[in-house]
Amino acid sequence: MTHAPSSWDSGRSAYGPEHAALREQVRRFLAREMDQHGTRWDDEGITDRAFWLRAGQQGLLAPQVTEEWGGPGLDVSFNFVISEEIAYAGAPNGFQTHSDVCIDYLLHYATDELKARWLPGSVSVWILTAWLYSRMSYTLSGMQSTPHA
Repeated sequence: MTHAPSSWDSGRSAYGPEHAALREQVRRFLAREMDQHGTRWDDEGITDRAFWLRAGQQGLLAPQVTEEWGGPGLDVSFNFVISEEIAYAGAPNGFQTHSDVCIDYLLHYATDELKARWLPGSVSVWILTAWLYSRMSYTLSGMQSTPHA
């Protein structure tokens, strides 16, 4: 399955040369992945763990994680570039739950001990927080609460 990379350029001044370089890296990565695996992913309805590992090796997961915790320490605008390119490529799976939701909870609310335990592996994806999040959501879905005024 071949998906043409986007030639769209917003011309937004919020994105600089570093963003353009990342955009090209993501485009190449996704084009290769979609060409090699896209049909199978569509047929199976799931992307395999190896895709996530390759994305982690490319530095495409949780770019906002600081160097202190094993990441590149980029700002959230780099997450936007990655998400945009995933959408343009028609990839069946985005990184938003992992990179933008789960990781941000750890960055903002976890103790230093938990950050040291979970963040480095989440950037390289040997720890896939989106999986943990989905399991937690499944577990919590059976709970009930009663609002109090």
